[in-house]
Amino acid sequence: MATASRHLSNDGKESGSGKVKISKESLRQALILFTYLKPYRDKFILGLLFIALSAFTTSLFPLFLGKMIDAASPGTTIPGLSSASQFSFGLKNIHWSLNTTLLLIFCQLTVQTIFSFLRVYLLTAAGEKSLADMRRDVFSKLLTMPMSYFTEKRVGELSNRISSDLSQIQYAISFTLAEFLRGIFMLVIGLSFIFWISAKLAFVMLAVVPIIAILAVVFGIRIRKMARKTQDQLADSGTIVQETFHGISIVKAFTGEFYEIGRYVKSIRAAVTTAISNARYRGAFISFMIFGVFGTIAFVMWFGAGMIQSKELTIGSLTMFVIFSMFVGGTFAGFADMF
Repeated sequence: MATASRHLSNDGKESGSGKVKISKESLRQALILFTYLKPYRDKFILGLLFIALSAFTTSLFPLFLGKMIDAASPGTTIPGLSSASQFSFGLKNIHWSLNTTLLLIFCQLTVQTIFSFLRVYLLTAAGEKSLADMRRDVFSKLLTMPMSYFTEKRVGELSNRISSDLSQIQYAISFTLAEFLRGIFMLVIGLSFIFWISAKLAFVMLAVVPIIAILAVVFGIRIRKMARKTQDQLADSGTIVQETFHGISIVKAFTGEFYEIGRYVKSIRAAVTTAISNARYRGAFISFMIFGVFGTIAFVMWFGAGMIQSKELTIGSLTMFVIFSMFVGGTFAGFADMF
């Protein structure tokens, strides 16, 4: 039987019913899911390629925007560069007219739009087709299970595994993985550009990263636990609906409507309570990220303004640096959310 259903053991128990610890075995089992992408690997690989191209073209926007600002101050250069440095990093001293820069920006946006569309389309196509194959195999596996398995499991729970849970797997394989890879590309490109613009400013900006990274891990672990708990509680409420409708004649015969309503309300209230509790953690983390990122940008602007006064930096270069810093900060925040 196919790999997506291997978590259903022959004795009728689900190996994934308990808390899964990260280990070599669990990672190996997770990687098995990628075998479902093999029939659609051409689309998937092309999608990954367009992720890289989309990240690269996106990173050109701050560069062109900075050059547009410098175009308003003709003759500005980056002081302190030797002839060899200017040859190696000649892009710093390239100046275009305002019209040329605007044309380059619209060309960049057009290409970026095409790459972004192809990225989303190809990865979605590969993900949806692999999800359909997963559902087929899990459903086929369920039909081969012994009757004792169905006496232990509720119909709503099994239905939720095929629908909601597999959708989350597909979302992780296609969208989350794609965003993670795009974040890696953006991080590498963004860090390269900020160090290229000014290593001094880069170290100032990156001083806050270790604090954000530590808090991201702490908050991420807690948020992930709460999200898993919410998913399980939603599965329980779906099970109650399935059981009630399947046995509606018995419910009506024994006038058990209010009992079933109370049971369902209790279940969804538990899910709501968990979701709200999770929202507190997410809200606290997002608030800290906003304060940390924008506070860092404000400090970088202050520090960079001093460098402009001392003729170490141009206004356009500082603009480029701030936008690239926002890219880097946003990428770190995205990693925390994806975790």
